Amino acid sequence: MLLHHTLGNDDFNVLANMSSQISCDTARLNKPSEIANQIDHALRECWTRSRPVYIILPTDMAEKKIEGARLDTPIDLTEPKNEPEREDYVVDVVLRYLHAAKSPIILVDACAIRHRVLDEVHELAEKTRLPVFVTPMGKGATRRAPYEDDRPFLECRRAGAEILAL
Repeated sequence: MLLHHTLGNDDFNVLANMSSQISCDTARLNKPSEIANQIDHALRECWTRSRPVYIILPTDMAEKKIEGARLDTPIDLTEPKNEPEREDYVVDVVLRYLHAAKSPIILVDACAIRHRVLDEVHELAEKTRLPVFVTPMGKGATRRAPYEDDRPFLECRRAGAEILAL
């Protein structure tokens, strides 16, 4: 018999397990004393990691009272700091490739919007003065994108330009 949220296999975790491949957090809201913390944590993870979360609300929890004072305090959505060693390594690798490139360009995609790094992209474009292209999904991401479709980008790529993708 097919039961709601089981796909007929009596496993009430099947949808959460399926979601785990794409979600950055799963919150199982089983204890009223923990629900507010779990929801805040899931929302923070969703925001800072720009990925979906999966929240499981059992029917017996839907009308439970939870602590509401937390609503007076905004969720801390500050980005976590990069690990200095990893950041230095990434910067070194990118600079090595950039300096070795004969015809570098900057290619901006929707991920720059999704991960809220547009200010950094604009600063990089201004400081390097490299040609900037946007993918169809990245339209509107740059202040100065000389080409607003992919034809010039493809022509530039065929001519041997090397890409710094953002």
